[in-house]
Amino acid sequence: MGFKAEIAYEFEDFLRWNKVYGKTENRKRSIAMKVFFAVMLLIFAGCMVFLIIIDELNSTMIVGGVFVALAVIVMLFKDRLNAKVSQKQFVNGLGTEYICFDEEAISVKNNKAEGKNYYSGIYAVYADNERFYLLLDKRHALILPKKCITEGDPESFAGFISEKTGLEVKFVKC
Repeated sequence: MGFKAEIAYEFEDFLRWNKVYGKTENRKRSIAMKVFFAVMLLIFAGCMVFLIIIDELNSTMIVGGVFVALAVIVMLFKDRLNAKVSQKQFVNGLGTEYICFDEEAISVKNNKAEGKNYYSGIYAVYADNERFYLLLDKRHALILPKKCITEGDPESFAGFISEKTGLEVKFVKC
């Protein structure tokens, strides 16, 4: 028994992938960045308060404040920004992806390319309520929305992919 899917990727697919990636493969870096920006914000806010109290606030500090504010905004919206960039780079001209999971490998076909990924090459498998994420390496994944599975039962896909890859499907709450 195999599975087939027809996927027209949407922004939400890339956004979820970025969140899953941040909670799994990139967890330490993601936490370190959040701590760094929080510390920088606190230090800058403390300096601003001190300079206001001693009446030494100048334009250089205000410009610095603008840059800190921009950095905080980028940090708060980094998943959305990364998803938008990923979507733009990936989807450009590919059209619908047709994916077939057979006994030997995963065949992928779109407007620009056709290829195979063998199950032994899958690095890790994650899932949330709506999608499966098959990691081809530490930075690239095949995103499989459950609603796009056209052949085979989406609820039995986890067992199928575990059997083929020898990997546990790890559930990630987003």
